[in-house]
Amino acid sequence: MQDLISQVEDLAGIEIDHTTSMVMIFGIIFLTAVVVHIFLHWVVLRTFEKRAIASSRLWL
Repeated sequence: MQDLISQVEDLAGIEIDHTTSMVMIFGIIFLTAVVVHIFLHWVVLRTFEKRAIASSRLWL
């Protein structure tokens, strides 16, 4: 991951210190976790909704 940041650093012609690099890495990890979390909630809730609709006929 730091190699990628080093390559971006070289291409942009800027210098990023170690602390900023670590903050960027943790930020990317955090954002990825949030996106995966939201996506999984969406899929799981949709699945439960379909099951609830299908089973509601059994209760009538």
